[in-house]
Amino acid sequence: MLNSFKETPKEAPSDAAALCVYCGRPSARRAYRDLVPMLTGRGVINFFPQGRHGLPICGFCLLCLQAAAFGAPSCEGRALVIQADDPYITLSFVQEWLPQVRQWIQLSEQTGEKVEAFSAPRTRVIEMLVKLERERQHEPNRSQGGITLYHLSNSGQGPDISIYTLPSAVVRFVQLAQTPRYRAAWQALVDRAWELQTPGKQQKAAGDGTRQRQRNYLYEDLFRLPDEAPRFIRVYLLRRHFRLAGAGAAPRDPRTTYRGLAEAELTNWNFTELFLREVLGMDAQRIELIRALGDRLAEEIDAMNDRALFMRAYSARRYDEVRRLLLRSSFVRLRRNEQPVVSFDDFLTIFEEGEELARTDWRLAWDLVLVRLIDTLYNRGWLAQHKEIIDVAEQALKEEEEQTAAAIAS
Repeated sequence: MLNSFKETPKEAPSDAAALCVYCGRPSARRAYRDLVPMLTGRGVINFFPQGRHGLPICGFCLLCLQAAAFGAPSCEGRALVIQADDPYITLSFVQEWLPQVRQWIQLSEQTGEKVEAFSAPRTRVIEMLVKLERERQHEPNRSQGGITLYHLSNSGQGPDISIYTLPSAVVRFVQLAQTPRYRAAWQALVDRAWELQTPGKQQKAAGDGTRQRQRNYLYEDLFRLPDEAPRFIRVYLLRRHFRLAGAGAAPRDPRTTYRGLAEAELTNWNFTELFLREVLGMDAQRIELIRALGDRLAEEIDAMNDRALFMRAYSARRYDEVRRLLLRSSFVRLRRNEQPVVSFDDFLTIFEEGEELARTDWRLAWDLVLVRLIDTLYNRGWLAQHKEIIDVAEQALKEEEEQTAAAIAS
């Protein structure tokens, strides 16, 4: 079969249907499900042109399809095929996966039992991307482009395919997160995002005898970016309980254990700023204004030991609450002949499209202000000196959002 390219006719036949559907070369044969995934069986004419069964394919393309199987490990009973815009990434994935696949095949032959060592395809892809980036950090030029992941089954009873895309901006974010400046912050978030283990249940052993952690929810949520960036920030950077962040959760979902202010050491503005630049492409001026607003609020809370202001800021959920809070804090500072927490022009840039017209992403902006506020107060030691406020703030937030969820459900 690997020599099919030798069977390709040198001249194209007169019948246009005999041209390869992939490249337009003269076809060598007609392919079915045994050669091309997701097709029908032999003799079935459904979904084929001109009432002829089978898919015309040339020897070159057939060779490529057969070769692709070598780099497509079995994952949850399906083939895991990766396509990257940068050929280096594609080849590197195959180079890393192929020895493992061979080990599992040998183990299956020795034991007579199927070894299924791969699971959670999106997690495995990010895991490998991180590994490759850490190994090539000495190289000045990083890979460009995005990654597409095909998770497919060629079963005759239930053929199916799931396609996941990782945009180039997210790929670059993951790569930059492995640099010395951001690596510690990244690793701390990743370590707290692994799937929780059921008590008394051990993970399956891979072919090399090691135990592989299965699913990482942060890795999986990278494939939802940039569309769900606000939720990503709220869950992973503000450490909000996942149910309170606006979605349901599985019993083993580690995000249900996130504790907000109790995990303030994981809230990192520098890492958040990287996310805003690379994933959201946020304007540098707006990022700086958000940072400055968070600093001034932190300065006010720390200098005046204003726990009430902190509670109002942390629990603010409506736009009118945020606006009143900023106005009141600015008036207090003006009475002391100090700069307001935010100027009129800066407020418009951060929160509004125009006067009295809130931006559609004002909530995202406020969450970012809280990230900077918490990061600053944690580094100043203010949160450590007021541990009693953590439980109070988290409980108040939980009760308020539970009441909101109940009202919506009713």
